[in-house]
Amino acid sequence: MKIIQDSSVLVNTSYHVCTVGYFDGVHLGHQKIIEKLVTDASKNKGKSILVSFWPHPRKVLYPNDHFDYIQSNEDKFKSIRKLGVDVVYLIEFTKEFSKVTAEKFVNDILVNKLQINKLIIGYNHHFGYKREGNFNYLNNIRKNLAFDIEEVKKKEINKNFKISSSEIRKRY
Repeated sequence: MKIIQDSSVLVNTSYHVCTVGYFDGVHLGHQKIIEKLVTDASKNKGKSILVSFWPHPRKVLYPNDHFDYIQSNEDKFKSIRKLGVDVVYLIEFTKEFSKVTAEKFVNDILVNKLQINKLIIGYNHHFGYKREGNFNYLNNIRKNLAFDIEEVKKKEINKNFKISSSEIRKRY
C-alpha cells in the first residue's frame, strides 16, 4: 500500500475505484466499505484508492472542543493495509480546504487529480463545504459525472447500536 499526497503517482493506471472519509477506528462499517472497494478494483483489474484527511476535520473546525481519535494514523493505516487497499491519498485538512464545495471536490480531486471510474461511499458520508455533498447529491448530478457511484448501506450489530465512529466515541 502506498500513502501519497501527490496524485501524479497514479497516472497511467487503468481503472480507479475510490472511497472517501476519515476512517477513524476502521470499524466494521468502514471494513464493509473498504472490502467493497478492494473487491471492485480487483474485479476490474484496477487500483483501490482511499482518500483520507489529516488532521480530523473536527480538530480544525472546532479546535476548542475535546475530541479523541479512536486510532492513531499509524494504526489506522495498518488496518487499511490489511484490508488490501492499494493507495491512500492523504489530504491535509485546513481551514481553507474546509471551504471547498462538494462540486469543486468532485471535479478537482476525484475527476481531475484521481481520474476515478467509480466512487463507493457509506450511507452517512458527507463531503464539501458545510457537508453539502452526499450520496443524494451525487445521485442528483449522476448524468454529469465521469464516474459511477455506489452507496454502502448501514451495518448494524443490533437495532440499538449502529456502527459509526461517533457511536464508538460516545460509548468508550
